[in-house]
Amino acid sequence: MNGADLIKGVDFLNREKNIPRDLIFSGIEKAVRKDRLSLFRARFARVACKLSSWQN
Repeated sequence: MNGADLIKGVDFLNREKNIPRDLIFSGIEKAVRKDRLSLFRARFARVACKLSSWQN
């Protein structure tokens, strides 16, 4: 999805469902932050596993 499509979707939700734009953007921001954190944790867990097996 590109930026223009994202803005169109936000505008649609704001207009049709009467959801404030700042609420929509804060929800998107939370979702992206949660996704990045879970990806980081998964990568960190793999590195920690490799390091622990390397030390034994």
